[in-house]
Amino acid sequence: GIEYQITVIDDPKQVNAFALPGGFIFVYSGLLKAAQNEAELAGVMAHEIGHVVGRHSAEQLASQYGIELLTQLALGEDAGKLGEMAASLAGAGALARFSRDDEREADECGFKYLAACGYNPRALLTFFTRLEQLEKSRPSDLARLFASHPPTPERVTRIEQLIAKAGAS
Repeated sequence: GIEYQITVIDDPKQVNAFALPGGFIFVYSGLLKAAQNEAELAGVMAHEIGHVVGRHSAEQLASQYGIELLTQLALGEDAGKLGEMAASLAGAGALARFSRDDEREADECGFKYLAACGYNPRALLTFFTRLEQLEKSRPSDLARLFASHPPTPERVTRIEQLIAKAGAS
């Protein structure tokens, strides 16, 4: 029952995307350039949808701002406040700080959603492999950004295991 709204942020140097509660997904133009095909982009989007479905952002906001404020927002009592909170979290870099377990769950959801939509789930592998190469070429930028993520080689291995388990070729 979630209606997703996807926004592209024009920043060709950022290879990233993030999700906020309620189906708001933001994708940097740098990620669009880094994805080599539709399936890779779909994999990243499926991962972000996994964060929304897993309520990772909502849990993060609830712990930071309190459940009472989030209830008011959900009831529409202070619609502008969510934007203010999102801006403050983005400015602090907090949106990139999901737990590693949240990231693993979003990767698994991404895999499932990607396969269910008819995309080859190996697209996640090719994107993560490219991301690993980018991390090596720009370690200070990307290492800081993905510090809360499981190491990319671990993510690749996990996706390979999911593919093998699902019997996908």
